[in-house]
Amino acid sequence: MDKRDLSTIFRERLKLLLTRSDLNQSAFATAVGIDRSALSQLLSGASTR
Repeated sequence: MDKRDLSTIFRERLKLLLTRSDLNQSAFATAVGIDRSALSQLLSGASTR
């Protein structure tokens, strides 16, 4: 499994957690201790960092 596959799986799981949390992106980011912009970048999939 390469980096792109792992990032896709991570993004899908993160979206599932966000949906299940019943929080908006800003509240979810605060709850997990990251910046809102970082969460947006993780969810966008534009980068495979």
